[in-house]
Amino acid sequence: RRLGFRKVRFTGGEPTVHSHCIDAIRLARRLGYERIAMTTNGALIGDVTRWRDAGLTDINVSLDSIDDDVFQSITKSRDGAKVRQVIDDAIGLGLNVKVNTVLMRSKNGSQEHIGKMIDWALKRRMTLRFIELMETKLNGSFSTAERVLGSEILPFLEARGLKPLAANALRPDLRGPADDRLHHRHLGGPGHRQAGRNHNLCAVAGPGNPRRATARVQRGRIRRALSRQRVVRGAALRPPEGQQPAGAVQPPH
Repeated sequence: RRLGFRKVRFTGGEPTVHSHCIDAIRLARRLGYERIAMTTNGALIGDVTRWRDAGLTDINVSLDSIDDDVFQSITKSRDGAKVRQVIDDAIGLGLNVKVNTVLMRSKNGSQEHIGKMIDWALKRRMTLRFIELMETKLNGSFSTAERVLGSEILPFLEARGLKPLAANALRPDLRGPADDRLHHRHLGGPGHRQAGRNHNLCAVAGPGNPRRATARVQRGRIRRALSRQRVVRGAALRPPEGQQPAGAVQPPH
């Protein structure tokens, strides 16, 4: 926080399996972070109010299908309804909610399934983000056959009145490499583009784009996730002695 960072994200793996995850969120709030985010599968969240009261402001939930059978075939879990309830509860409590959906052609990549996901999201104050399946050294042939390209999804968004957002339409901290689109019912609304992102926004992102990844700090060094770019030592980011970064607040003692 002393380096001027205003947002922190808890991710994994699954952060909620750590017994002190909610305590870490409380600590982040005490340190003065303005936005505290978590990426989760939602299965172990339970009462969302506890997390909101601890200081959580943003939540990204992985949900590859709203069909319980398809959800189970992908995740091997029967928690689909529970995860959807977590999403609705978070929206009701005023959290910034984003749902990440990775499409696979043989599982949840049909035209019918994509359309249902979009229609479900349009009824909620949230962001739905389709992410292309990432290729790794272990799944090369599988990912090639199963990947649903972003270009295949865009016609579904356009058919439902989701219009492209200009590059400067979102606050700088909400921008990314995704193709962001907003429903026409909210275009021109007072201040909606700067006030928040949760207005029936859909986005299409490529697989594992390192520009999207949050920097992670380890032993005084910062390295971008999913990237082998050079390491930046923490000392290089510190302000001159006795000077606070712009916008920084002094953490409580």
